[in-house]
Amino acid sequence: MFYQLEQIKKTFADQFEQEGDRLVFRKNLRAAPVEVTPAERDFLVRQFGRHVIWLGVLTAALTVLVIVGICVFTFQTNTVFSEPQVFLAVAFIVAPVMAAGVWVWNAPGRVIAGRSSVGQARTSDEMKRLGMARMTWARLGGVAFLGFATLLKIDWHSNLAARSNLGWLSLSVFVVGVSLIQSIRKFLYERKK
Repeated sequence: MFYQLEQIKKTFADQFEQEGDRLVFRKNLRAAPVEVTPAERDFLVRQFGRHVIWLGVLTAALTVLVIVGICVFTFQTNTVFSEPQVFLAVAFIVAPVMAAGVWVWNAPGRVIAGRSSVGQARTSDEMKRLGMARMTWARLGGVAFLGFATLLKIDWHSNLAARSNLGWLSLSVFVVGVSLIQSIRKFLYERKK
């Protein structure tokens, strides 16, 4: 979990880049660069880290609140909690956390609102090069391993055409296939470079 938290913080911080002698912010790495000061960058990255922790606290609090609400509801009405109610409960947790997450992610845009850009937005080719440079062989291998690991969920003693077996088999083929395609693309990109 902490690794994922650090990855989220790194992805946010990567929107701030050094271009020559100036520090710029590119929303989602693609938009036109806007000049920022190192103090602004440090403040926004620190603030983002604090807000991500609070998003985790909000998620935990809403989860506990929903579980308590489910218990009270089922004991008061003496009924079983049905599947549509579970989806409603999950939406009650996810919706506010997602809304708050979008607000937190877009904080730099609010700080630099009204400033003019100091360059052009990245082209599709530049984004493709950046994506290939950031994609690591270890990550591609990990994804392929997870794809093969999903085969362990298949019940080999029953019919392979059973619904759950087909789902796990399809997921495995999809994940391994995507990993293979991305590996070929990365290999060709590095060979061309």
